Parts: sequence; structure tokens; C-alpha cells
Amino acid sequence: MSFLYVLEGVTFRYPRASRPTVEDVDLVIPAGRLTTLIGPNGAGKSTLLKLLGRRLEATEGTVFYCQQPVQTYPVRQWAQAIAWLPQNPTVAFPIRVEDLVRLGRWPRRRTWFDRPQDAEVVARVLDVLEIGHLRGRWFHELSGGEQQLVHLARALAQEPETLLLDEPLTFLDFRHTVHVLSKLRQLVAQGLHVVLILHDLNLVAHYADWVVLLYGGRVMAIGPPDEVLQYRYLKAAYETEVYVDLNDLTGRLIILPMPEGWQDPRL
Repeated sequence: MSFLYVLEGVTFRYPRASRPTVEDVDLVIPAGRLTTLIGPNGAGKSTLLKLLGRRLEATEGTVFYCQQPVQTYPVRQWAQAIAWLPQNPTVAFPIRVEDLVRLGRWPRRRTWFDRPQDAEVVARVLDVLEIGHLRGRWFHELSGGEQQLVHLARALAQEPETLLLDEPLTFLDFRHTVHVLSKLRQLVAQGLHVVLILHDLNLVAHYADWVVLLYGGRVMAIGPPDEVLQYRYLKAAYETEVYVDLNDLTGRLIILPMPEGWQDPRL
């Protein structure tokens, strides 16, 4: 197994915070996989993803990307290698969808002028996400789900080696959720590395190759979905009763939160 990221003793503390948000984390993220970061609110998932994307610098320890400390990469090389989609991306000015997606091409351009391949890439990613019909629309006129797809298209237009996504399925309906995850799996099969934060553990069970479970800023479990999405880990991390079993149709795990006060009658 080759490693995309290796973290050694990584701690990050925000200024004036009473405790580190990420503390003494050692982990590996394999290359060529779809990796998901999971855990309860406040577990440190977004902070960890920012450390992977060099949006934050570790207070202690080292983050390695392809065996090289992330802070040593030249800015342009890093911008070409890593595409970042934050949890709540904003657009502060009026812009049409096609032009917004075209902004993803900037790390690949050396002049102010579009090249034929830039237009080709923009058209391709819009079609891949099935939003080509939106290309002439004003971004702010779109629904929340449509806007999320446009932001994802902009990240893909960058043609990165690695895609870092913080809750990219927000506002998406069932069809678009399945479509996006299926496309990401296809892109992983073609050589893209993907690390994303997901809250829906059933989607994690069906689509992830590698899972990192965080709790209190530390790694509670790491490995393939079947090894991490276990009752003992999930109950401890989410501090609630959960039901974990196999889906008879897919053979994958199915995870459900149970009502407060619920007790398994089989026990």
C-alpha cells in the first residue's frame, strides 16, 4: 500500500483555545482510495482536513504529502496538486456558472487568456456532474444543491491530483448524492485521490475505501469501513445507541441511530 498522507504527532490549537482541536494524531491515508473522515460534531474533522490541505499549519508534528512535508511545496505546485472545497463556500459577486467553474483553471494557466483546453475541461466537468444546462445561469439564482454542484465542478476543473472535500453533499437530494459519490468513485479508479468528510455513515459504508473516525481531536479508529463502522466504536464516539447490521441487498453495513432511552430487547 502506498501512502498519500502520513501524519506524525500532529497537534493543532487555535489561538486562545482551551485545548487543541486536533491532538497528537498519527495516521496514514493510502493513495488511490476514497477516504472519509467521520466523527461527531467538534471531533476535529474540518481542522484535520485543513491541515491536509495546508490551510492550517500544525502546531506540533508534521504532515507529509507524497513523503514530503506539505509546507515545503512551492505554492503553484501545491495549487495544481490539491483542490479544496470548504464546508460553506461563498461567492461575493455576481457571476455566471460557467465563469465560476472556469476559475478552477487558474492554477493551470500562465496567462490571463483562456486556452482551448480550459474551455474543454470546463465543459467536461459540467457534463460529468450533469449541470451543463446551468452554464449560462447566474450562480446566485441557483438552489443550494445546484450551487454545491457548481462548487464541486470548479474543484474538478482544477484537474488536481487530490480532492479535499468538506461535507460536499450538503443540500443534495438522493439522486444527486448517489450520482456525485458514484462519479467520485469512477475518478478514484482513474487515479484521483479523494479525502472527504461525510456524516451519513451508510454512504460511508457503501462508497468509502478507507475511514478515519475522530473523537475529541484524536483518532479512535482507522481502516476499511467494515473494521471502523463497528458498534463499539460508533456508540463510544457518538455517545448514543446505534444499530449496526448487514444490508441484505448490498452486503454492506447499515447504521441507524436509535431513539434516546432505547434498549435492545434481545439483550
